[in-house]
Amino acid sequence: MNSIQAEKNIKVYMYHKFFIGMMIIGPVLTPFLINKGLNYTQIMFLQSAAALSRIIFEIPTGVIADKISRKLSLILSGFFMAAGLIVYMIFDNFFILVLAEIIMGIGITFSSGADSAILYESIKGTQYEKDYSKYEATAFSRIFLGQGVGSVLSSMLFTLDKNIPFIISVFFLSVASVFAVKFIEPTFEKRNTSYILHVVQNTKNIFKSSICIWITVFAISFGCSNMIGYWMYEPLFKAVNIPILMYGIVFLALNLFASISAKVYSRYFAQKNGINSLLFLSFLMVLSFLIPGIFMNIIIIPVIFLQQIYRALYGPIIKNIINRNTENVFRATTISTISMFSSISYAIFLPVIGFILDNKGPQNAHVFVGMVFLAFLIVLFITGIKLKNAKARRIAKRDIA
Repeated sequence: MNSIQAEKNIKVYMYHKFFIGMMIIGPVLTPFLINKGLNYTQIMFLQSAAALSRIIFEIPTGVIADKISRKLSLILSGFFMAAGLIVYMIFDNFFILVLAEIIMGIGITFSSGADSAILYESIKGTQYEKDYSKYEATAFSRIFLGQGVGSVLSSMLFTLDKNIPFIISVFFLSVASVFAVKFIEPTFEKRNTSYILHVVQNTKNIFKSSICIWITVFAISFGCSNMIGYWMYEPLFKAVNIPILMYGIVFLALNLFASISAKVYSRYFAQKNGINSLLFLSFLMVLSFLIPGIFMNIIIIPVIFLQQIYRALYGPIIKNIINRNTENVFRATTISTISMFSSISYAIFLPVIGFILDNKGPQNAHVFVGMVFLAFLIVLFITGIKLKNAKARRIAKRDIA
């Protein structure tokens, strides 16, 4: 792909990424579901259904992107997600809401991997390639800013009509699919192997690379942590007596902080050691759960801002590591596979948290989550040191040779 085409795809990517991320239902989704008669355990089971949907469809949709078209995957993504939200608005039945989550999960998997792959392949070999992480971080920064403004409107509009934030989100998702049509499909190698063989070969490639193995373990441990934090916001806000109308203001502040974090990363830290960065972010995440678990008071609300640093930087760091250590023909499938492992841990973990919230309260839930993540962090820290030491030994041997 030449520089002019690459530049066009960068612009299209920024618009598509922005609108696909502009679901403004974040501050009001839990109150919306509680209004439908669900408790926290049921809400968490809904999210497990969404995660299971992503587990089932993550690799198949990644393979579609690798073997057929990245562009087609991105077009389908917005339409599936919009359809899921429409079902959400119309029905109150728990099992139909499960179906809505499955539909949305399929939509999410269509863009998981395909969006990053189409951007990376568009700029590979051009003068823009060195700025890949910067483009990713900038896209997230704009999403966080847009979601922040949308969060304030969402809380206000929710008090007028509970469906309005969902209607606006459906519109944004549809616009994202329209922008996806404008992508110029990059030329990349498409293997003529079968679906099963493609998946098997991709899995072998992951387990041949020590860094990909570590990233996979990290995804199992911490890939779900940001979404778990999100579902614990509403119980925390309720426990410290923050009214629903103020949820949007809090979410605005959280998104602004995430946007700033993404910009700082893109300017100063994009070339830093990926493993060190992920370990540091994970430490911040552990603190963001343990501190509210120890001091459940409105004055600790700023502590959850630590999660926004993780939220802003996790995606760009992970994807940059994967793109640098993966062949073109497997790139979308590899990202999807590692995302799938994250969804597995999320699906298992979330109902447990819902049960604790319903029966033990938000303070005990925060302590539980913080201690579990602390145990994972210790394991990842030890294995990360071993991985870096092994890499240093390989470089030393190569230099001697």
